[in-house]
Amino acid sequence: MKAILLGGVVFLCLSGTASIGMLLRAYLPDHHLSADSKDVIKLATAVVGTLSALALGLLIASANASHDSAETELRTSVARLVLLDRVMAHYGPETEEARGLLRRMVEVRLRDVWGDLNDADQLGSSASDEAGVEPVQDELRDLHPLTDAQRSLQARAIQVSG
Repeated sequence: MKAILLGGVVFLCLSGTASIGMLLRAYLPDHHLSADSKDVIKLATAVVGTLSALALGLLIASANASHDSAETELRTSVARLVLLDRVMAHYGPETEEARGLLRRMVEVRLRDVWGDLNDADQLGSSASDEAGVEPVQDELRDLHPLTDAQRSLQARAIQVSG
């Protein structure tokens, strides 16, 4: 709504100044209406237009870079979460609780970002949901690996979750 209002105000200002310019033209001396004066005004208008286009281009480039950065960060985070879940799944059934904590953490974060109209009754979240990945890391550290493969998977899971 603000964009439409701002566009309307700009349109009214431009229309008003154009109307005032047309009315004042009759009162200007002849040397202000010569071809040279018109050329200078055209040149000044072209410079303003070029600078406006440059500023708009820089603004769009900045927004695009910000979007690309956020998208890369999101993809990296999702890949790390999937890798962590897969490593914990390969460890064995001992990681079911940690995987459940990870799943709930992701659900809470998604609900916070995207919202979920079906879960409107769940206004509050538990302290473990707000703690982030630390409860998952605690669960991983509390594991007691029996084999070298499990020790390796535990170390990798802790590294990926960090």
